[in-house]
Amino acid sequence: MQVLDHQISRHSKAWRIARTRLSLVIAFGVVAVGCGAPEPEASTPSPVCAAGQIDGDLNVFSWPDYLPTEVLDGFRRRFGVEVSMATYDTDEVLLGQLQVRADNYDVAFPSDYMVDILIEDGFLLEIDKDALTNLGNLDPSFLDPPFDPEGSHSIPYQWGTVGLGINRNVVGSEVVASWGIVFDPDQASQWAGRISLLDDARQSLGAALKYLGYSANSRSEEEVAQAGALLRLAAENLAPLEDADYAQQLVDGEADVAQGRSNAFFDAFNSSNAGNDFAYIVPVEGTIAWVENMVVPVTSESPCTAHTFIDYLMEPANAAAGTNFTKFATANLAASRLIDPAILANPAIYPPEAAMAGLEFLANTGEFEIRYIEEYSRGRG
Repeated sequence: MQVLDHQISRHSKAWRIARTRLSLVIAFGVVAVGCGAPEPEASTPSPVCAAGQIDGDLNVFSWPDYLPTEVLDGFRRRFGVEVSMATYDTDEVLLGQLQVRADNYDVAFPSDYMVDILIEDGFLLEIDKDALTNLGNLDPSFLDPPFDPEGSHSIPYQWGTVGLGINRNVVGSEVVASWGIVFDPDQASQWAGRISLLDDARQSLGAALKYLGYSANSRSEEEVAQAGALLRLAAENLAPLEDADYAQQLVDGEADVAQGRSNAFFDAFNSSNAGNDFAYIVPVEGTIAWVENMVVPVTSESPCTAHTFIDYLMEPANAAAGTNFTKFATANLAASRLIDPAILANPAIYPPEAAMAGLEFLANTGEFEIRYIEEYSRGRG
C-alpha cells in the first residue's frame, strides 16, 4: 500500500540516525561542502504578500502520494498557474536538497523535528500570516509547537501519534491501554520475544519516560537514566531491533505487540483480512505526537504563490480531501464535517479525547540529545 510505503521510508536508518545535529552533519556535510553550497542567512524575513497573491508558478516538494490530484488541479484552475511536483521519501532528503539548493521549491512538508533544524539552519522564510485567511480553521493546540514557537516558520498540516499495535487474540481485548504492556515485567513476560520497539532513541526512551510519568522531552539526567534502566529491564522481553515493517509483522503474526506510527497500523489493519484481530492503542500515560507542516524554503521564487497555496490547503474542503486521501489526521478543525466518518471514528487516526492531554511533540533537546543516545545504546545494544 502507498501509505504504508510512505511510513516505512520515514523509519529508515537515515531517518533515525539523523535525529541529532551531529548525525545530520555526518550525513550531508560532505555533500554540501563538495557542491560548494552557499550558507543561508541566519534569519530571513517574511515576504510581504496580499491574500490570494500570485507571483509565479508553484514548485512543490512533497512526500509521495500525499496531495490529492483533484486538490492540485483545483489550485491550477482557480489561480491560473502551473504546478510542478517533486517528491522525497525522508526528511533528510528534503534537508539535503535545501542544503545544496538543488531546486527552487516554493512549498515543502517537513516533519516536526526537521522544522526545528531547518529554522536553525536558516532554510525557511518566515510565514506572512497576514496573507493567510484560513488560519482560524486550525486547531489552536497546534499553533505554538516546541519545534517552532508561535508558528513563525510553519503551518501544521497533518498529524498522528506513536502508540502500540496489539494482537487482540494474544494480548486480549480488555488489556489496559498502557505502556505497562511493554515495561511492566509481569505483563511483558506473557509475550516475551514478541514485543517490538522502534529502533529510535527518542521514541523508545520517550515511551519509557511517559510510563514513568515524565516528559518525553526531559532534560533531567536522573529521569533519562531511569528511563534507560527501564528499557534495559524490558530488553529481555523485546524482539530484535525493529526497523520498518512493524505493522505488517504484527498482522503477519511475527509479533504480538509493536510500537509505531498510527497511520502505519491503520493501513496494515485495513489491508488485512483479519483486521478485527488487531487494535491500535494510545497509552493512558501519554505518548508522542507527530505533525507534518507546510513551509516556504528561502529559495522560493514564488513566495506569495506559496502562501496562497498554503492558504488554499487550509480551506476545509481541501484539508478534508487530504485526510480522506492519506488517512492522516488533519490539524484543520473546520474540515471535520467533511472527513469520512470512519476515519474520524478510528482511534488509530484520531485518539480518544481522554488521551489527547498526554500527547507531546518531540522537541530538539540540543546537546542533551547525546544522553538519549547513550542510554538507548546501553539499553538496546
